[in-house]
Amino acid sequence: EIMRKANELRPKDLDSIMPLATRLAAMGKPEEAEELLHAAARESNNPDRIWLTIAGYHEERNEPEKARDALYEVLSKKEQAPVDMIGAYADLLIRAGDYDQVEAVLADLSEEPVMQSLLRGRLQLAMGNPEEALVSLEEGLRLWPSNTAARYLAGQAAEQMGDYNRALQEYLESHRADHGNKETAMRLVVLLEAMGRGEEALAVLNRYNIKKPKDTDILLAIVRIGHKSNNEQAFNVAMEKVSQIPGQQGRVAAELARLRAEAGGPTVGAAMLERSGLDFTHPINHEALDQFVSYLIDLKRTPAAIRLTQSASRTHPNVAEFHEIRGRALLAGGATPKARAAFEQALALSPDRASALARLAAISAMEGDPEAAVALYDQAAEADPLSADYPWQAARLVMESGDATGFRNRLESLSRLHGENPEATRHLALILMEEDPDRSLALARQSVRFRGGPEALSTLGRIQLSQGNVERAGKTLNRSLE
Repeated sequence: EIMRKANELRPKDLDSIMPLATRLAAMGKPEEAEELLHAAARESNNPDRIWLTIAGYHEERNEPEKARDALYEVLSKKEQAPVDMIGAYADLLIRAGDYDQVEAVLADLSEEPVMQSLLRGRLQLAMGNPEEALVSLEEGLRLWPSNTAARYLAGQAAEQMGDYNRALQEYLESHRADHGNKETAMRLVVLLEAMGRGEEALAVLNRYNIKKPKDTDILLAIVRIGHKSNNEQAFNVAMEKVSQIPGQQGRVAAELARLRAEAGGPTVGAAMLERSGLDFTHPINHEALDQFVSYLIDLKRTPAAIRLTQSASRTHPNVAEFHEIRGRALLAGGATPKARAAFEQALALSPDRASALARLAAISAMEGDPEAAVALYDQAAEADPLSADYPWQAARLVMESGDATGFRNRLESLSRLHGENPEATRHLALILMEEDPDRSLALARQSVRFRGGPEALSTLGRIQLSQGNVERAGKTLNRSLE
């Protein structure tokens, strides 16, 4: 029906075409959606407007290469392009990995030193040169100290250099300048929570919530951290707010069940969701279904999980989440080939679905194909660069294969991009214990700082002992035992 309507519309009618293209993409038909948009651009009297819309469409779908090409269609026809459009194009070139072309574009920004410094810093950061990036970003911040984007990137550079005090300082400055910047707020929360500083994380989230009161992700984060920190007021206020947002009943039910199951186990969680009255075959409740299936699997009620997920995926065959959840249930029931097919179906509908890629990776590892598994985990990490779990799983497989050099290289990358992962920094600290004692000690302390637990303390004590600091090593090892 959508395709029929699209064919009936004049392609240049952008206001009517755009919603149809978005729905086609959501139904797993991205090629048809793109053809619709490109036809609109070809037949329009104002193609620049449509190409800009197409660039925004691809950027929302995390497709920087296609967004870059769409924006180029506009820039290539302009004798004098707006500065912000040139900056946006340079940013897309960096995100698309076209590093060698960025310098030529930056030359067009010679009269915009702040933007030039910011983009050059972003380029160096993407190329893995955090020290050089910080030099460029500091130059831009000298001219514009309250630039939140530059502050955020400076925090990223400091993280990659292992300077977490500087990173927190830069993120906090960015957050103070703009409480509504979600990227900065969430990065701050990740670091603060990893350090066990839950109340400070709640303060960041609450400030963001004042600016964006209907952001469900933030409200549920307040619920989770408020519960963990025993802050009943924060928990209750956030729960009341999120409950008043239409269409969020499934997410609220899933979060409450998860919190109750932490103390009462899967029986309690499953019972809460069974009594919730939710329609688990409705796409809006996919998170609640996912949680419910986890409890059913834990309780050895796998046949019930399979029936429920098959019903959901049959009712809405174009919902990628339902196929992935069905794959989980099938895998738990021992139907590995069917599970693989379900995950592949989810990826056909949503090619950059990191969790489905990771589940296929786990199947490949289970079937004795670690190389395929590592490649899939790498794809998942590219699709979701904020997750430290996917690159860590890949590193573990490389370690198990006996590739010491490959394992070390992956640990170096992990400690640079995800220094909050205490296991990665702990393993790297042990590898460097004799080769680079100072860095080994710093990494071990970092692992402890990010709550690596008794293993991190044991590693730190071992390294202190190897460096002759017997008294301090004894105290650290006793803490590990405690």
